Amino acid sequence: MKSLIIFWFRNDLRLSDNPGFSRAVAEGMVMPIFILEEEIKSSFNMGSASRWWLHHSLKSLDQSLQHKLHFYRGKSLEVFKKLLKRHEIKAVYWSRSYESLALQQEQAVEQLLQQREIPFQSFNTSLLWEPSQILKKDQKSYQVFTPFYREALAQSDFIRMPLSAPRAMKLFRDRTHQDDLNSLALLPKIPWHDKLTPHWKI
Repeated sequence: MKSLIIFWFRNDLRLSDNPGFSRAVAEGMVMPIFILEEEIKSSFNMGSASRWWLHHSLKSLDQSLQHKLHFYRGKSLEVFKKLLKRHEIKAVYWSRSYESLALQQEQAVEQLLQQREIPFQSFNTSLLWEPSQILKKDQKSYQVFTPFYREALAQSDFIRMPLSAPRAMKLFRDRTHQDDLNSLALLPKIPWHDKLTPHWKI
């Protein structure tokens, strides 16, 4: 059995400027996964156009991953329980999210990984600064941009530069996993999208 690193794609469906994915690839064989958790997505009122966009974003991402992206539908915690039973996992990495339901999702997965003594780490892939990093003297969030920005620049010694997509990738594909992108049922039943041609570059 191969020892794998799971990279959990969430909102940042890209290979470039994705420090978590770059870290995973640098450390070994990577099993990339995406989980559609309807409870989380429903909190954003994801309509048919958003689902169409997600379908084609995932399709482009899968192509960039040599068609080795694993698709799952259901609660993330249950998906990870099954993955830990099927595979020897040595680490799990993902892109951090900040919505309340997504944070609950992360915390449940973190508790599971802690119980199994599996290393994990989340990465900031979408913000210059963490929400809790730049605060006023009373430890409350800024309400006005200019003083916030000044304080952020004063506190920050370094702002990372965007990362290029990894050139060399060792990716694992579980041939027994049958679900594909179509199993997520993201495309609309009424084919209003037939004449649209998406152009994605991951």
